[in-house]
Amino acid sequence: MQITPEISYRIKLLRLPLIIGIVTIHSSINSVGYADKFFQTLIAGTWGGSCVAFLFILSGFLFFRNFNLSLNC
Repeated sequence: MQITPEISYRIKLLRLPLIIGIVTIHSSINSVGYADKFFQTLIAGTWGGSCVAFLFILSGFLFFRNFNLSLNC
């Protein structure tokens, strides 16, 4: 499977939000009140966790896009 310029552009657009999501997981936010704890759980837990999963799927796609199961492999 060849990566067309359109697919390359879409991957390029997805990189920044995924990287920001992963950085929010690793950042230490000191929660003061209930609203801060909710924000931390929502952003770092939910959105950040889905960014990790999506980046894992995307990297697996890029790694195995030219995979051919044969004895030569």
